[in-house]
Amino acid sequence: LGSKPEISRWGFSTNGVASMGRHGIPTVGFAPGLEELAHTTEEWVAVDDLVRATAVYSVIPAFLAKRKDKLLADRAAKAGD
Repeated sequence: LGSKPEISRWGFSTNGVASMGRHGIPTVGFAPGLEELAHTTEEWVAVDDLVRATAVYSVIPAFLAKRKDKLLADRAAKAGD
């Protein structure tokens, strides 16, 4: 969508603790806004950031569908280890 994503970690908790941490389901955290304001009473999101995030959300199903067979094979191989 015109730029490379920044791959890092968040300094706050999400439901990914359960999905990945407890259940081993690969989990990606992605959201618009400023990390330092996340989950605070001061949290807000710029409209431009929300629009860009919506564009990313809209392509995720097609991205995963194209990789479905590989993702399932990788998961099955990992389960067999």
